[in-house]
Amino acid sequence: MKTIESEKILNLDKRGAVQWITECEAQFERQFVTAFDLIMDNDVRIAFIAGPSCSGKTTAAGKLGGLLRKFGIPVVNVSTDDFFLDEETAPRDEDGTPNYESFDFIDSDLMIDVIEKICAGEEYRMPFYNFKKKHREEAETPEAAPKNALVLVEGIHALNDKFFSAFQNLNLMGFYICPNEFISLDSRLLFDSDDVRFLRRLVRDKKHRNTPAADTFAIWENVLEGEDLYINPFKKNARILISSTFAYEPFMIRDQAIKLLGEIPGNSRFRFKAKSLAERLERLIQLDEALLPGDSLLNEFLK
Repeated sequence: MKTIESEKILNLDKRGAVQWITECEAQFERQFVTAFDLIMDNDVRIAFIAGPSCSGKTTAAGKLGGLLRKFGIPVVNVSTDDFFLDEETAPRDEDGTPNYESFDFIDSDLMIDVIEKICAGEEYRMPFYNFKKKHREEAETPEAAPKNALVLVEGIHALNDKFFSAFQNLNLMGFYICPNEFISLDSRLLFDSDDVRFLRRLVRDKKHRNTPAADTFAIWENVLEGEDLYINPFKKNARILISSTFAYEPFMIRDQAIKLLGEIPGNSRFRFKAKSLAERLERLIQLDEALLPGDSLLNEFLK
């Protein structure tokens, strides 16, 4: 539980806000030293970073990869998102809508082939998924795999048994990232883990995928259901949990989220949840977004 004392926080000056943000970021960063030590001590060849939607997997992979490179370890990053199928060939729910949470939405065989080539030091072609067009774009030219590269795989399905079975002859290690700590204000619950992730997704999807707030609300139930089916059962493959909860986060996301929550009409079935989230955010002050560190995980969602 991340507990915030209103008397101490709500009247922060700029210097106090910077100090608080720095302390929260330092707590998060220390977890990667532990992850780095585990990788080095176990001579890991493939590291998998998974977690539910909007947990910060991409930034976590970047931070861990940067730390490894700093100490001379060649790293190749692989995102499961880049192996998504085109929307027209995606698996469908019973009502015919695409099931974006399903493991079958990933071309897992192609991904395994690419990782095998990297581990063997061969040339490989890394695809790129265009989320705005909902289409996978293939690489025009091959890339050369560094010798003895560590492959860093991130994505919601990265801990799936299929990947661990495919590379069981190599030293593997799994990491699970999630904002697993609740945030409270004066010992009263403010936001739980799902609230934090939803607010991140609300803002991110509008900024980077041009998704209206109502659409984010509509798909969130399917996201949670998909996590129970396709992500949570494979947490067993994770060696450690990385917590991506930042106590200052609601104060930084406040204004952007309130604006989007206000777009939910009064006749929507999501109006009560939108109203509840907005009212809790309105109890807070807005921290200046300019104070957000350039390497913060929250840039994934706020910038």
